[in-house]
Amino acid sequence: MKPVVACVSLALALLAPASASIAAGEATAESLRIIVPLSAGSAFDILARAMGNAFKERTQQPVIVENRPGGNMGIAANACKSVSPDGSTICLLTQNAITLNPLLYAKLNYDPYNELDPIAMVALQQQVLAVIPSLGIATVADLVKYSRTNPNKLNYASLGLGSDSHLIMEWLKGVTGADLTHIPFNGSPPILTAMRSGEVHITLLTSGTLKPQIDAGELKALAARGADKRNPSLPDVPTFAEAGLPALRATSWAGLFAPAGTPPGIIARLNREFTAIINDPDFRARFMVAPGLDPPGIDLADIKAFMAQDRAGWEPLVKASGVRLQ
Repeated sequence: MKPVVACVSLALALLAPASASIAAGEATAESLRIIVPLSAGSAFDILARAMGNAFKERTQQPVIVENRPGGNMGIAANACKSVSPDGSTICLLTQNAITLNPLLYAKLNYDPYNELDPIAMVALQQQVLAVIPSLGIATVADLVKYSRTNPNKLNYASLGLGSDSHLIMEWLKGVTGADLTHIPFNGSPPILTAMRSGEVHITLLTSGTLKPQIDAGELKALAARGADKRNPSLPDVPTFAEAGLPALRATSWAGLFAPAGTPPGIIARLNREFTAIINDPDFRARFMVAPGLDPPGIDLADIKAFMAQDRAGWEPLVKASGVRLQ
């Protein structure tokens, strides 16, 4: 999955020296380095910087965020597993790097299950299914009916082959019989541009990405996925379940990981600090609600079981899509 720019002013506010992006190897032994697989200003980059600032306030230990985008998060994951397992470098990764890449790629240069140790689950992410208003579609049922009565007329934009937005939209087609054509894009900004021009009609992106367009009336939100309850920043948007869709086991999430072999005591300390940060009501209100992020509430001992369950949820979607990447 590739989350996108959330709020420019918030991003600039978080570009503090203690969390500045740097080239590899510039972190000091006293610093905690967090490798982020996305560009500066993306939703999870902003979250990492906010967590880093809160971590420094709690521990007095400086935090440096290093951006390593590319390779569907594989570049960051490979960099993380290759550093010394002494707790000085960790990484923020999503289900793309941990769950989807092993299912999509014939060969990876990292093993997420044996070369990375989980530290903490930090966010479950909500996504919104949205259409252009000119279609006059107000519900998921309307979308399905319109697509069937207008075959080969509707298309949807995703973040690329094998992305969570692509796999979930293909699942949606399968469970509803909707007639939709897939158009992949490289990032959400070009998707939003294509939606405004009417080049594409439907998309599934993070709620934080789509909320400004929804609030401005440029897009119509049909349903949200990723949580059992409605997104407080989009209270009028029904969940997938409320929209009549069957249960979907696949989730979109982000977690902190360390190279395998990091001492358990260090893992436990980092888990304790970052769990406290994301569960703080003020932190959540400032940095998680608007982008559609929820604290997962998963204990350290249960993370690997969650990862296995998540893989079981995504695997049938990957198989049904027929996508295989090189």
